[in-house]
Amino acid sequence: MADSPGGGGMFQPLEGSGGLAPGPPGTASTRLGTGLRQGTASTDASARPMTSNRGAGFSSQPHGRFDPFGQAAKGLLGGAGGGSLLPKKQEASPKEVARGHERKVHELLEASVALSQQGDAQAALERATEARKRERALAKFRDAVGQADAHPPELGFAVELQLAACYAANKLHGEALELYGALVKNRALPQGGRLRVCIGNIHYDQGRFPAAIKQYRMALDALPAAARRARGALLRNIGLAFVQLGRCADAAGAFEAALDAAPDAQAAFNLLICSYALGDREGMTAAFTRLAGLPGLAAALGGGDDDESDGEAGPPDSPDGLRDSLPSRKGHLGGDVFGGGGGPDPLKQEAKAQAATVRKCVLTGAQLLAEGLSDRGGFVAGFDWAAEQLRQAGLGKLAAEVTLAKASRHLVARQVDAAADVYRGFERRGPALRAAAATNLSCLYLLEGDLAAAAKYTDLALKTDRYNAQAHVNRGVVLLEAGSLDEARQAFSDAAAIQPLCMQALYNLGLVNLRLGEPEAALMPLRKLHGLLPDQPEVVHCLALAADMSGDTPGAIRWLEVLTSLVPHDPGVLCKLGAIYHRLEEEARSLGYYSDAQRVWPANLDVISWLGAYHVRGEVYERAVPLFELAAAIQPQEAKWGLMAASCYRRIGAYGQALARYRSIVAAHPGNVEALRYLVALATELGRGDEALAHGDALRRAKRAEAAAAAAAAASAGASAGAPGHARGEADDRDGGGGIGSLDSHLAARNRRPTAGQAAQPAGGDDWGEEPLGEDLLPM
Repeated sequence: MADSPGGGGMFQPLEGSGGLAPGPPGTASTRLGTGLRQGTASTDASARPMTSNRGAGFSSQPHGRFDPFGQAAKGLLGGAGGGSLLPKKQEASPKEVARGHERKVHELLEASVALSQQGDAQAALERATEARKRERALAKFRDAVGQADAHPPELGFAVELQLAACYAANKLHGEALELYGALVKNRALPQGGRLRVCIGNIHYDQGRFPAAIKQYRMALDALPAAARRARGALLRNIGLAFVQLGRCADAAGAFEAALDAAPDAQAAFNLLICSYALGDREGMTAAFTRLAGLPGLAAALGGGDDDESDGEAGPPDSPDGLRDSLPSRKGHLGGDVFGGGGGPDPLKQEAKAQAATVRKCVLTGAQLLAEGLSDRGGFVAGFDWAAEQLRQAGLGKLAAEVTLAKASRHLVARQVDAAADVYRGFERRGPALRAAAATNLSCLYLLEGDLAAAAKYTDLALKTDRYNAQAHVNRGVVLLEAGSLDEARQAFSDAAAIQPLCMQALYNLGLVNLRLGEPEAALMPLRKLHGLLPDQPEVVHCLALAADMSGDTPGAIRWLEVLTSLVPHDPGVLCKLGAIYHRLEEEARSLGYYSDAQRVWPANLDVISWLGAYHVRGEVYERAVPLFELAAAIQPQEAKWGLMAASCYRRIGAYGQALARYRSIVAAHPGNVEALRYLVALATELGRGDEALAHGDALRRAKRAEAAAAAAAAASAGASAGAPGHARGEADDRDGGGGIGSLDSHLAARNRRPTAGQAAQPAGGDDWGEEPLGEDLLPM
């Protein structure tokens, strides 16, 4: 190959490489380089240069540090050749170490407080104990490094206080008292004297009320006069301790002092209770006057006029009406101004809870006052005086609620007309009061059975407040009594949708679904109600009935067994369990439940009939005889029980007793054909011919009388063709074909055993057809 004009041949030396060493070409000279590939690039004058065949410095098995850029030589990497770009981590100083430990103590303390607020006392105690250990270790560390003055005493006080509170929450009173005592004795903590309140609370919890009063008084002496609210709370605690000791006069004095220190609704209510216990009517009126005249009470409760119309009320479970149950208007505007709309306002919830407590105190106080002043004109005068005091204080709505409470007191006294008059007086009041009064009136008329008046006031209540769950329940009851089951179910469903925890709506919804034959639909509200009232027997019974109707026999048994634990001596439940096990052909367990039912209620004829049938099937006639004799004593007008007892006597061979029993049946029922027939057969068998002839004459007269009665009945019915069958049906009914005897006939038909040479049994004979009868009318 000719040399290139440059004189270097094909292989040109790389720049800076110093040329190629002379010698024979290597194997690489026989391979085409990337620059000599066949194609358009090899003929193009502007072809790209050849790529390097030298490595970039990477090796799959490196023998040293990976340094493709030579940074080690330039001193940019750590090691023997130079320093590091990152600063070296220096050892922490003692101050920084102590600060880290202190931060951990704060975290544990805050976690313990949070768990205490959540109600997890055990976990809170564990965090507080760990915080105490770390705080003591921190104090020792600072003492060792000469920084004892830098340890804050407040941290140890906070840890000890939280640990003592956790001990008290876990009922470890001894440990809590020890810690509180140490904190109180620490002179370096000026606020330690106030902890005597906590010591008094522990003594109160232990029932040591004199010691609690002593601690409360010492804490009261440690408080400044300006702390009026704290002093009022302490005086209220002292009064409560006196109440526990039965010293109501001292308690009343303490509550009066608490009211003088800081007006408080709870203290005024407690003063009213003490005055009621002492029989001090003047004290009661004074306490109620102070309760109604508390400053700011009207603003806190939203007093106003009770006649004002404030629009349609909301659902009962929403204190602020429908507006709070629907998407908030704040949410549409992008959240709350301060809180961002992330959830309910805790301060607002606290204010509502306090308002509810004050309202309860006022209403309960009015009822106590009415009972205490009953000798001055009855409870009506007391309620009227309390309502007038509330109106003068600007609490018109509370006065109206006191009037409603007066109507409820009329109902307790069974003065229905007076209660109805009070409720009718609210027809021109505000919507909420009008709806409540109309709801109560509809309930009254339902109890009296006046469906028209109940429907009228139910419609008025729903027209005033369509979110009144109780009114929907009353409407459903009216429709249920009228026979409109589907509409009643819809009304109960509406009530449950408005107030999901309305127990009456859930129970009635389950019942109406059972009446409609839809047990699966009844299970959901009944299970929800069972979660609210787990010990209510009626709810458990409905659940068992729904499970049985839906074919869930194990579920029905499970619910019935739960019901037996709630009402262990209910014969109906025991009978139901016995019937289910009889249906499952578990006769032993069925016998056990029926025997328990008969032991609890011996007069249950259904149970007596089943037990008698069971013993007859087992051919244990000796046990069946007392049962039939008991049934005959319960129903002496029914001849079938005596016939069954006599039949059992015959089957055990006691013919004399059987003869005597048949005679008593004939004496009580002279025209009984079956008893006379067996008397004739037994007298003939025993060789008493004269008695057999006498009973035979009586038997023929009874048959003629029976035939004449059947003919008269057929003639009166105008159906001569069906008269024999009709008469036979009447005879069957008299002999146990219906009522209680139907179960016996059914069992006898199931257990009848055909025998060779069986003769026809006399019509209306024994209800137990297990044994065939011969020509002598005796068991073969």
